[in-house]
Amino acid sequence: MASAASLCCSFNLLLAGRSTEKLDSVMQEVKDKATSDEKIIVTIHLAHASGAAYDALKSAIADVDINGVPVNNVRK
Repeated sequence: MASAASLCCSFNLLLAGRSTEKLDSVMQEVKDKATSDEKIIVTIHLAHASGAAYDALKSAIADVDINGVPVNNVRK
């Protein structure tokens, strides 16, 4: 099975999750293999996010072309 890093190399990428440390680690792996597409990290706990947190997420992606493959791996 291909890794997330190899699949994301030709897309703009938004990583959103609870752990900045884990997000940074995955993002570094992606950047090591990536092209010049935009890569963004947003730290957010979706199960407990406030309206302000969703506004920050919306702002982070406002200018990003999202014509790709959405992948949702949110769990409770």
